[in-house]
Amino acid sequence: VYGSEVLMPLLGGSGGGGGPDRGGGGGGGAILVASSQQIVFVGSGRIQSIGGNGFAAGAGPGSGSGGAIRLVAPRIDNQASNVRSLDVSDLGSLLSGGQVRLDATDLSGLRANLLPPAPTTSVGNLMAVFPPPTVTPSLDITRVGPTPIAGGTRVDVTLPSALAATQPVLVHARNLDRATLALAIIPDSGPASFFRVPITGTDLDVTVNATFPLNRAVTLEAWSE
Repeated sequence: VYGSEVLMPLLGGSGGGGGPDRGGGGGGGAILVASSQQIVFVGSGRIQSIGGNGFAAGAGPGSGSGGAIRLVAPRIDNQASNVRSLDVSDLGSLLSGGQVRLDATDLSGLRANLLPPAPTTSVGNLMAVFPPPTVTPSLDITRVGPTPIAGGTRVDVTLPSALAATQPVLVHARNLDRATLALAIIPDSGPASFFRVPITGTDLDVTVNATFPLNRAVTLEAWSE
């Protein structure tokens, strides 16, 4: 069984182990049915996410595990009285069940037969259909003194002697609020210098007034602490 019980992100089943002359069965797929109003079962069908059979004459490669079924709606019920099925079994041993997740505020009218007899099933009222977007923190050195930089956390520069030794270094910080920007100036020989400035927003330019050895190649490295 793969993924969290809330099925966010939505993951199917795993493939079965292969044998000497053939591969294992495929894992069951991942099914999401969502509505802003209701999901009503009609007819006599079933929702299936079944793992593929990997057995040949009772032996050999393993079956894939059952997949995932997630239903999301304020109300989930049956239109008629006959029982419906949510099937996340596998076709081989019937032991490698997948996951079923029901998210609703009203399940009073639902009569569903879950297969296999004891799948990994959870019930809740999480109305979100997709997981929130991943927020990736980043740092980009964009300027050293008067010189624009293409960006990145590691750049090589040489400042001419016509400039003052102390120069502003501009670093763009994203999604790093309440962190500290650390900047190292590493010359081609000799000790490195370190500077630290607080980051006070989630998307802003941070200025570090750093002291450089002039007419010498240095490497700037930026990171968060």
